[in-house]
Amino acid sequence: CASWSTWPRPGTSTDSTRDGVGLKADGKVGLLRVEYRPWEKACDISHALKPGQDGDAAKTFTISGLAEPPRVTLNGRPADVRVAGQAFQISLA
Repeated sequence: CASWSTWPRPGTSTDSTRDGVGLKADGKVGLLRVEYRPWEKACDISHALKPGQDGDAAKTFTISGLAEPPRVTLNGRPADVRVAGQAFQISLA
């Protein structure tokens, strides 16, 4: 599953996969690409804001509907995944 946000102004981002995995940012995102690969239990997130767009920007990205934490990269680097109730959160900062 892949999801993109290519709007020049920040907007919200919520998506889900056929197998019930939820993907959600907690605020507005700029350029965003999320690729979830269930067969690898992995998720790649690429996110960028233009200068001055960080006022109400998303701070975290939540992945729900998984039994165990996925391997996540953020902008090409391994990201820390923390448990948040029955979901997993990744800091976008």
